Amino acid sequence: MNWDALGATGETVAAAAVVFSLVYLAIQIRNQNAASRSAAMHDISVGCRAASEAFTDGELADIFVKANDNFNSLSESEALRWSAWDISCNRRGI
Repeated sequence: MNWDALGATGETVAAAAVVFSLVYLAIQIRNQNAASRSAAMHDISVGCRAASEAFTDGELADIFVKANDNFNSLSESEALRWSAWDISCNRRGI
């Protein structure tokens, strides 16, 4: 074999390796995007579940309705409870 044929063979192998690595990276990026999308949906569903669980307590649900109508009509203890719930939701990103 002469040097020209060996060089051409090396270039062909290198080009195939580049194409293979690009295909592999494209597959990995697609998988990473799917995992990121899935994790984001999980975080959203956890937040919604936590927010809705808070209203299973009838008293907090009543405070929420009362606060939506007129926040100033809340008693001091109701306003404190509402504020504590609101702060905890903001900390969790709900």
